[in-house]
Amino acid sequence: MDLYNCGVTPNKLFWRIQFWNLAVFGPFCLFILCLSTTSCEQCSGLQPKGLSISMSVSYSSEHLLRLNHVDNRISSHLFNILLELRVSVHRRTKRGTRSGVKFKSFINSQKAIVNFDQHLQQNENESSCPDSILSRSTKTIPNVFAIKKIHPPRLKLCLLNIQSACNKGLDIEETIIHQNIIDVLALTETWLKPQGDESKIATMTPNGYKFEHKPRMSKGGGIAVIYREHLSLKFYPPKFIEVKSFEYLECLLTSAQTATRIIVVYRPPISKKNQLKTAIFHGEFSNLLEYVLSSKARPIILGDFNFHFDVQTNPDTVKLQTQLLTNNLIQHVSFPTHKKGHILDWVVSNDADRTVEEVTVSDLQISDHFLVSCLLNIQPPLKPLTEIKFRNLRRMNSEAFRHDLMTSKLFLHPPSTLDEFALIYNSTLRVLLDKHAPTKTKKIPFRPDTPWVYTDDVRLLKSERRRAERRWRKSSLEVHRQACRRPNSCCQGNQNS
Repeated sequence: MDLYNCGVTPNKLFWRIQFWNLAVFGPFCLFILCLSTTSCEQCSGLQPKGLSISMSVSYSSEHLLRLNHVDNRISSHLFNILLELRVSVHRRTKRGTRSGVKFKSFINSQKAIVNFDQHLQQNENESSCPDSILSRSTKTIPNVFAIKKIHPPRLKLCLLNIQSACNKGLDIEETIIHQNIIDVLALTETWLKPQGDESKIATMTPNGYKFEHKPRMSKGGGIAVIYREHLSLKFYPPKFIEVKSFEYLECLLTSAQTATRIIVVYRPPISKKNQLKTAIFHGEFSNLLEYVLSSKARPIILGDFNFHFDVQTNPDTVKLQTQLLTNNLIQHVSFPTHKKGHILDWVVSNDADRTVEEVTVSDLQISDHFLVSCLLNIQPPLKPLTEIKFRNLRRMNSEAFRHDLMTSKLFLHPPSTLDEFALIYNSTLRVLLDKHAPTKTKKIPFRPDTPWVYTDDVRLLKSERRRAERRWRKSSLEVHRQACRRPNSCCQGNQNS
């Protein structure tokens, strides 16, 4: 819609302003709108013309020179409209800006376009409103700002074939959990015994986490899950007693009215000792899929399947992929998860749920398998709060405290015996502290501390391991890789020498 013709002289000094420039030249546009509104009030017998795609403003040079001496302010009606549309927003100082300075920012143009369009639809028949002067043909205007996508907090789920967790407790606690900030860690091939490995389990369980596992009755195998203790995970006993070709551990994760069923699977490779066949696995795994999909919870199946997903000509891989596609399931891992370059560790979920996002693979040099990490599109529960007590000694009036201390019985009438002096000393200071800095209580999120202390030996081992890892990253030699995987023996050799 064209602006009102205010009867100015036809000297050509012309601006052509599109609506999407409002986010960039906001203050200047608002000033021109105010000036046009003020000038239109002085005009008589002029009505707004029909709508057009663009809007233009035409002023003489003399009129523009007089703008520096005219106090033109935004009308209250126009100001209220801008506040309702949230085009102009005052915000407080944020990090990265100058301290103590308030700044005026404009929201992104897409939201302003929608709000302006809704406002003009309500007031398109009201010709008496001089402030509704913007064009409605703004839906095709592109957004000129790069919108940063802000992700809500998500849970981090990881999978690793640890290949015997008996002597890797510190590696699991430090390298895997603390450095990668993992919420739920699934381990296969733990090699833990049903009884007698309590101390090893305590070593690999950090403070603030819980440990749940299903050991194999014979040698080898085993599945374990390490998770944060504030997560709502409920583990279920095995429902398929006749399963012989693989091991699995089932748990239900509940968060924000959303239930997710997580099943950790380990399929041992075929050998003459176990006498297993792939046909048995396909039948039993099909029954497992039927059981999982019959539940209302969103399914996530992950583990070491010992099938090369990257080899599309393998008939067993093709058959397993067909089972997944038939049940509307998708396998997310697309990078090698083994040192030989094959994809053995899988993460499977429902394609329609989009629960699993951002799958990554990293080599931690503590196993032949790599760590598979993914983010679950699940809102994590609130962290537990702990109550602390403190005294605000910084805001205490030191002069008043000193005056009360000098006039107390401790200085005016000191006792003669040591026991009485200690008793009066403690009671006097406690009373004065309660008066000038009373005890306050506050609830803060619970953050567990590291349970073990950094001794000289532990610090030496960590330094030697970092040095061996840097040497291997630089040379890519197998000798340096073996030294990186066994830093303890290197340190012991240095100490003995």
